[in-house]
Amino acid sequence: MNYRSTNNTGYTHHNGAFVVGVELGSGIELNPTSSAATPNIMPAGDEANKSITIQGKGTGGVQIGANSTSGQILNQRYFVEFTVPALSSASSAESTVTVLGLTTNSVILIQPRLKLNSTVTGVHVTARCSTADELVVEFHNTSQSSLSGSTQSAYVFQIAF
Repeated sequence: MNYRSTNNTGYTHHNGAFVVGVELGSGIELNPTSSAATPNIMPAGDEANKSITIQGKGTGGVQIGANSTSGQILNQRYFVEFTVPALSSASSAESTVTVLGLTTNSVILIQPRLKLNSTVTGVHVTARCSTADELVVEFHNTSQSSLSGSTQSAYVFQIAF
């Protein structure tokens, strides 16, 4: 691996950047900025427009700002299945779902894949993490109709700090 020279006359690699993978068609460039603590990470290649994807290996996540007290340390998406309970009009209920990797003190966003009730509009869902690996799904029936339970699925997005 190349490192910056200890003298101020230059670098051991081009303009201080470290570039890998371009010979494969899609590489990355680590490029220092005026602050050595915040280098840029960008795609590298012959094309004028390149995208970049950052992902963990296997089921591993991506950590951003892991050593910061204010930065995000994890962005993770989960697929969950749950049962919407029978709800009377203008009522609410909760159920729990085990979601391995979910942590407390996170922002939890939930997006149902389908309408929560096929005949009633006004059924809403929110979510929170009460303890590690436990998702609490809260159902709110704001309609004037009672409804029976149904099995549903959703995507949960966790932003951990």
